[in-house]
Amino acid sequence: MMVSPKSAMHQGERQSGTEVVFLVCSERSGSNLLRAMLDAHPQIHAPMPVHLGGTLAKRLHRYGDLQRDEAWAALVGDAIKQMESTKGALDVLFTEEELREGPRERTFEALYRYVYDRSLQQCSKPVLALKETHLHKDLGFYLACYPNARFVVQVRDPRDYALSCIKAGRYFTHYGSVPAALDVWTDDQHGALNLASALGPERVHLQRYEDLVTSTERVLTSLCGFLGVDFDGAMLAFNEQKAAKDAADRHPSYWGNLAKPVQSDNTAKYKTGLSRTTIALVEQRTKTLMRRFDYALEDPSPGLWRRTAVQIASLSAVGGSLRQWARRTAKRILKRTRRFESPAASMPMQWTYSAESAAPAEPERATAGVN
Repeated sequence: MMVSPKSAMHQGERQSGTEVVFLVCSERSGSNLLRAMLDAHPQIHAPMPVHLGGTLAKRLHRYGDLQRDEAWAALVGDAIKQMESTKGALDVLFTEEELREGPRERTFEALYRYVYDRSLQQCSKPVLALKETHLHKDLGFYLACYPNARFVVQVRDPRDYALSCIKAGRYFTHYGSVPAALDVWTDDQHGALNLASALGPERVHLQRYEDLVTSTERVLTSLCGFLGVDFDGAMLAFNEQKAAKDAADRHPSYWGNLAKPVQSDNTAKYKTGLSRTTIALVEQRTKTLMRRFDYALEDPSPGLWRRTAVQIASLSAVGGSLRQWARRTAKRILKRTRRFESPAASMPMQWTYSAESAAPAEPERATAGVN
């Protein structure tokens, strides 16, 4: 008997066996490598990222009341556009009609679950692993979608992260400077550590990129134990999987390495790729977190000359950041596309209490000439 996508989705929502794990990584920190390794496991589905949550959750308030046909249709339309325009791709094609009618209720949480449950149904695996950038900023949304979700945090040496941002070009242009990129890295790690403190080791697993590429089987075995599955050798041969090859072919400049074996020597590249001043700048801005993640500093006590050079480099980077900001702003203005905003989004907030009753009564004023 054929089962419609909507019926299949409703059956999936009633099943509690699906495990969901989110990958919590800064950009340029090996998250796509980790995702490909997980996807190679016969029990784990880790689709290419389409950043559906990270893009739409932060502006969800703009749509207003999603029970209104216009607002719901606009959210669905933007979700379709996001999935079509991003570098990644799911193995399911959606129509606006399906996404309007498929979810059991008109909420973004139901829409998000519908999309990924349909993707999971295509491969019949019990574990779903999702990558969303800067996940900690919209943590409430993701926990509303999957209250029992677990999280895998992967951190990378900030010096190699900075070098990778510079080499990637687009990311360096996006951030504007090394200090700006480090601010993002620092915010991501603080968010990850707060997540680990709040939920504990039963739900948050921490690992380092450097350990993943140098002690791959040991790290993956530990990770599989956290996820409740046995380690599978296919994870080591992730680059031979069709999904990894498709991702590499889709965007060679970003994911080309997914078609190659693990590059165990892809650590400490900063020693030859960054200047001593830039290394000192990175260490000065991230040293507390570096110690927390057990990264040794090249120069724990820089002298006066080095500290001065770092300050000069920081000031120079500020100027570069301002120029990049001005160019990005002008580009957004010139290429701005129409985005839906419900009329309700511009209406005053409806408070749960009466503004009139909350306001203190004005004192009576004495009238001149009256005793």
